[in-house]
Amino acid sequence: MTTRKKILASLLLLAVLSVMAWQIFRPRDPDPIYDGHPLSYWFEEGHGAIAGNGAVWMQSELAVRHVGSNAIPVLLRFMRTHDSALKRKLILLVSKQSFLKSQFVSEEIRHSQAEWGFQALGPDGQGAVPELTRIYEMNLSEDAQRNVVQALADIGPAAKAALPLLLRVAANTNDPSREYAIQALGEMRIEPETVIPVLIMSLNDPDFYIQVYAVQALGEFGLQASVAIPKLLELRKSAESYVGKPEMQEVIDGALKKIEPAASDADIQ
Repeated sequence: MTTRKKILASLLLLAVLSVMAWQIFRPRDPDPIYDGHPLSYWFEEGHGAIAGNGAVWMQSELAVRHVGSNAIPVLLRFMRTHDSALKRKLILLVSKQSFLKSQFVSEEIRHSQAEWGFQALGPDGQGAVPELTRIYEMNLSEDAQRNVVQALADIGPAAKAALPLLLRVAANTNDPSREYAIQALGEMRIEPETVIPVLIMSLNDPDFYIQVYAVQALGEFGLQASVAIPKLLELRKSAESYVGKPEMQEVIDGALKKIEPAASDADIQ
């Protein structure tokens, strides 16, 4: 094959790949616009600035809040992102072409951007709760499920409709999102008569960190979690034997002081 034919073949391949990439990566629905940029732009800017430029993060958060509930379709689209085998192969092929710059964003980043968006949206994301629950049940990936649970926690008490899901996940010792569900229950602080028994049960878990998250979640309920005090004191006593993990005692002390503010250090001991 002559050099000219090779160049033409490469350009043809480049054109085909460009069209295929555009078909796969292009948004199916138009994004709301804020300050001349689509909302997805602000998600990327804000998510990328979380640990960096505070001014950019604040501007991005302002964009999400300004758009309000109209941001929900974009956030849900990001949360549903799942890279097919074909898509991954195309990404690999595109990455080998020096003339074609890939605009690919991995599903993990999209999930994280969606969670950040719900964090910025807060209670205004309430309308997304039913679909977030469905996305969790789709079992797309552990990463997607984890970010769904965190998004529900970001929405807060307004996500009350998802409480059955969170309780089920928190009680399921085989669910990898369990620790996030326990944290979410503590952050949401709703229906203590239903949630607190599940958290107390989690104190018996053999996983040290599940115990820690359950203790912290109980502390968030304050006086409403007073029924957990005997179990927490029992756990604190046994925590003295934890090798290399003295922080358990500190975590329990902090929770006990939130649950019973009038208690002194002597009472806790």
